[in-house]
Amino acid sequence: MSGFNRFFLLLLLVFVFSYGEIQKTEQHTQEHINVFKEKYNLAVLMYRRGSYYTALNILSKLILERDNPYYPDALFLSAKIYLHLGVKTGIKEFLHKALYYLNTYSYSANNPFKWEFYYIKGNIYENMFMYERALATYKMAFGKAKTKKEQFKTIIGILRTAAWLKRLDIFTRYLILVNLEELSETEKREFEFVKGLAEFQKRNYAEAIKYLTPVYENYEQYLIENPNYYLIIGENAYRLGDHRFAKKVFRRIISIVKDESVIRKATLRLGDIALKNEDRILAFNYYYRVLTRYPDTEEAKVAKLKLIALSSYKDIKKKLLHSEDKDFKDPFMFVLKTLVLNRNNYVGFFALGNFGRFAINSESDEIFKNLCGSFPLWM
Repeated sequence: MSGFNRFFLLLLLVFVFSYGEIQKTEQHTQEHINVFKEKYNLAVLMYRRGSYYTALNILSKLILERDNPYYPDALFLSAKIYLHLGVKTGIKEFLHKALYYLNTYSYSANNPFKWEFYYIKGNIYENMFMYERALATYKMAFGKAKTKKEQFKTIIGILRTAAWLKRLDIFTRYLILVNLEELSETEKREFEFVKGLAEFQKRNYAEAIKYLTPVYENYEQYLIENPNYYLIIGENAYRLGDHRFAKKVFRRIISIVKDESVIRKATLRLGDIALKNEDRILAFNYYYRVLTRYPDTEEAKVAKLKLIALSSYKDIKKKLLHSEDKDFKDPFMFVLKTLVLNRNNYVGFFALGNFGRFAINSESDEIFKNLCGSFPLWM
């Protein structure tokens, strides 16, 4: 065989081998795409069923391989799930993860800046209590809304954040855009809550209860999924003086919601209701529960301040002196320190009340000596 023929035969073999490998690679890639698709569809199914942690476990595997075609979708669905979990549990880490995945999605997807992107981002900001950012983002979502359902959900988001911010001018402007005849029963209940929230923020508690009570009676699942809204129901009843109904709501919150910050606030209010009903021992038990179960929280500080205030009663003072907490041995120092460190928030308000009681019940010289020796000059 001539040199030319041998060279030609070698080229032919190389071509056949290479072609086979190309075909094999293309087939392998398509198989992978099908696997990615199956995994993503399974994650969507788990999400719709409410199996959020199972869905996240599946999505985490898709996110590891950035070159797969379902990578952006996996990021977006992860953001939605973490948002839902963050709202329901009150765990801020979930909300931060939701924002991270949503922002990462925006860098990896083609044309990501659609209605749902802005709506979810606004919802994340709202539940982080960043209401100004939430309002601005909801307005961007409103500009992207294409369907009536998208418009309604966005308007509700705008109305909620406007109510939280007490921007009633914005609330009124968007309120007139809602057409009640076009709403489903579920949407009507959500709309009722938003109107109740606005009245609550205006301190029109008697008017607010007209909207809030039907939501509690007919749409409790909405409140369970949004525990901070559930707290508004009980708080409105408490401020209205309906302690029986308020107690029922706060007990229900403690037994059913997952957000510990909401549970702490509800427990404090149960203590307040007991105190208003002149049951000091029951009030003590509720306050002490917050203090011992949730230490290092703002609610625990408030509970301790309330217990110190109750120590003017001998039966309560005796209980507190048996506690290992040293702040009950020297309550003045705790009150003073809490007042200084929390002078710009609601905890400081309670500390100020305690400080005033100490000032009234003590000699002025004694208070002055304690103040002079309490903190260095640079604090």
